[in-house]
Amino acid sequence: CQIPGNPQQAIFEACRRYLVDEELRRGEVGSTWMLTSDVDEFLWLQSGNAKSTLTAMISNLTSSNKSEVRSVGIPYRQFGSSGKESFESGFVMERFVHRSGGDHCSDNPPGKAISHVSSIVTFIRPEEHIVSDGQIVVA
Repeated sequence: CQIPGNPQQAIFEACRRYLVDEELRRGEVGSTWMLTSDVDEFLWLQSGNAKSTLTAMISNLTSSNKSEVRSVGIPYRQFGSSGKESFESGFVMERFVHRSGGDHCSDNPPGKAISHVSSIVTFIRPEEHIVSDGQIVVA
């Protein structure tokens, strides 16, 4: 949620502005997508194809009405603490191997938003973008 002085809001806005400026500099407005994710969150591409990629999924979802789709909600899984009660050194992928209960935290949306940076107005929380126009599609 938007809280005055929220550092997530400031960082999100700084990144979004940088990406919009880069689009303008390259003359490719509407070409850049933005996704925010924590280290314990992993996208869950459910296409049934082990070789599916995020790029392929977005292309598939937006191909019929590409100019209108501005944001896509992608299912994800959250690992949280993975049952750890104290710090352990090592790679995150090796230490956090158990997913938190349920599909996602009860106060989180069912999908992570990936949106055109030029269409994002703000966010409700980092995984929920408010876009100025176009459609929001859930994968």
